[in-house]
Amino acid sequence: EQQHRMTPRYFLITGLPRSRTAWLANLFTTGRVFCFHDASRMVKNIPSLQEVVHESRVDADFIGTSDNGITLMPGALSWYMERDVETPVVVVRRPVDEVRRSLHAFHGKGNIPQSLLDLSLEKAVAGLDLIQGGTNSMVVRYSDLDSVVALEAMWEHLIPGIPFDIQRAAHLRSFDVQLRQPWYDKGFSQEFVQMVNSIVRGG
Repeated sequence: EQQHRMTPRYFLITGLPRSRTAWLANLFTTGRVFCFHDASRMVKNIPSLQEVVHESRVDADFIGTSDNGITLMPGALSWYMERDVETPVVVVRRPVDEVRRSLHAFHGKGNIPQSLLDLSLEKAVAGLDLIQGGTNSMVVRYSDLDSVVALEAMWEHLIPGIPFDIQRAAHLRSFDVQLRQPWYDKGFSQEFVQMVNSIVRGG
């Protein structure tokens, strides 16, 4: 007879693109903790994100997503907090100019239309400001992600009660977690791309 699983607790990590959300998804996937990376890119709409995260078959005590796409999704914060207003959130803040340079280096300068990039970042910053205003949000500077002290503070905020492995965190700091661009792009649902384009271009 299958044992009844306890209802997991949820968490959210977000920031602008190129803010180490992929690396953080690795840090927060261990033992009875599972963290998706950019779960939003796989969905059609906000209810679909609920299906991916809240109704996943992952057997864990804590389930989250480390996700920058959620900043461009209307109603994302209100939906995510709907189940539990105390859902802990970490907002990673990286200077926009650094993000822009990193995106150009990653995608190739000229491959992203400047007007679209600027609009997207403007929308994403507004989304971060909204999320940062949540009742249980913690802000971490991108430059502090190399600090084990900062990582431990994030850990205690997002998954309280789970021991922080300082040696594992220190070891992971040496990992350069980069996306495989063609593989990553294939993971975007057509509906998500259309939704984001509509939001960004629609004002």
